Amino acid sequence: MDKGKFYGGICIMLGLMFLGAMMPVAVKVMRSSNRTVYVKGLCEREVKADKVIWPITFKV
Repeated sequence: MDKGKFYGGICIMLGLMFLGAMMPVAVKVMRSSNRTVYVKGLCEREVKADKVIWPITFKV
């Protein structure tokens, strides 16, 4: 077996493992980044919404 292919396979395997470990962190950051609404001025207006995202966390 060629050592170059072996080490290349090891590098790909380690890269995929690292990517798999970082994916939940990236999803958590991405989902929590859209929870802010910026309002400028003193005007008030009621808005009807047909979609609500209500994050619920629990610990065991």
